[in-house]
Amino acid sequence: MTGTDRFATDWDQHEPEVFQVEYSLLPIQAISVSPRNDFDEAKTWLEGLLETAGCDDVEIRRSELESS
Repeated sequence: MTGTDRFATDWDQHEPEVFQVEYSLLPIQAISVSPRNDFDEAKTWLEGLLETAGCDDVEIRRSELESS
């Protein structure tokens, strides 16, 4: 079941065109850090930013993409 309420907080209520183009209240589940960045430095910075924003339980992971 999907809809176009961009302020719904249920993942099943969002069409990809809605939550990828416009702002929504979907929770951040994970952030991937590019292999071109220093992972430890980026993770420390992101943890502080997420804590300030009140985002809990966000997984910060190293991207699996190959660096070029």
